[in-house]
Amino acid sequence: MPIALPPKVDFKVDGREVTVKGPKGELKHTIPEGISLEKGEDGVYNVVRSSDARQERALHGLTRALIANMVTGVSAGFRKTLIIEGTGYVAEMRGSKLILKLGYSHEIPVDAPLAFPSMSPATAEAPCCISMASTKVGRAGRR
Repeated sequence: MPIALPPKVDFKVDGREVTVKGPKGELKHTIPEGISLEKGEDGVYNVVRSSDARQERALHGLTRALIANMVTGVSAGFRKTLIIEGTGYVAEMRGSKLILKLGYSHEIPVDAPLAFPSMSPATAEAPCCISMASTKVGRAGRR
């Protein structure tokens, strides 16, 4: 499958290094041996493998998925919303710590990862929602 580039995304291939820049940031990835990128029609890129060996078939799909996620991450980003349900359950930010009140006799402090500069805690409308955003899909959570 080709990788389409949305507007405002800069895609650069320098040898084995792929750099994707967009409004939400910049990501880099090194392409494994036996895999290459070809620019197709209409500004799309195709991931191509040099042989049908088992390892290269696996790396072909992995590389295509990683690069497609990089393009999505720098253009739209990834967001994961966690909903904590229960009587008296509360999530709030205190400085750089996420404080969870989950029915125990004590609060549970969690260091907010540096990967989530846009972690937003509960609001009046949604008192038990935590929203995390990142340019990398693995940091924001699985789809």
